[in-house]
Amino acid sequence: MSDRNSRAPWRFVDLHNHVVPGVDDGAATVEIGVQLVRQASELGVEALWATPHLLPERHTADGWAKVEAGFASLTAAVRAAAIPVEMQLAAEFYLDPKLPEFIDRHGVGVPRGGYVLLEMPSVEVPAYLPQVVFELKLRGLRPIIAHPERNAQAMTRLPILRDAIRVGALMQLDAESLIDERYPPMKAAAERLLKAGLIHLAASDAHHPERRPFTVLPLARERVVELIGSAAADRLFDHVPRALFAGEAVEPEAPEMEMSSRLSLWQQVRRSVSSWL
Repeated sequence: MSDRNSRAPWRFVDLHNHVVPGVDDGAATVEIGVQLVRQASELGVEALWATPHLLPERHTADGWAKVEAGFASLTAAVRAAAIPVEMQLAAEFYLDPKLPEFIDRHGVGVPRGGYVLLEMPSVEVPAYLPQVVFELKLRGLRPIIAHPERNAQAMTRLPILRDAIRVGALMQLDAESLIDERYPPMKAAAERLLKAGLIHLAASDAHHPERRPFTVLPLARERVVELIGSAAADRLFDHVPRALFAGEAVEPEAPEMEMSSRLSLWQQVRRSVSSWL
């Protein structure tokens, strides 16, 4: 990661985006994928996970071959364009109670270090979330929960999110959530989660060079500096994602314990352990 863009004022490692062409609602073509990666590089992104959507009920190892082919085409084009961004193929898994078994069978979408990016349903924080996190951890995997602030129940079901962190999940904030004035509840949730110390890294969730670009990263970083300081911004946008990209183990700090959360966690752990006996 030494050939960074010297014009960019900050360094980023981005672990959630949709640059793989032709496989989801992100880049439609290799050309658009290259535009996205070039844009990222110009802003100071030195490395990224490419994380196309993966729905366990739709994907198999054979279906994943299309994703791998798209990533190979993108990697070759980025190399040919001499864009200095390291890339690894990962996935954004749709949260499902049977996801651990899916990964057991197919073993796809997991980058170096065994990290698993999870997308919750948009309208609920499922009660089974800590259970899935626990079962993934038992398999030696490391769950990351994508953009919890975008979930309609994020603020009303905080105990479940806290339990998921306590069992071992990291939380990833979408940069756009901090600067998008169109959705005040989402912006407020993002700020509250940040101030509560429940966010461990931030990412672009970029889909398109114009409609959902990487340019949200420096803007969101500035907002994080305003809210919780420059050291926290460095940690969220660079230090933690850089360690994850390298495959290093990063464990979340346990959030403050609440009695209701303690009981919920104990119930989740009992169910998880009994299912493995």
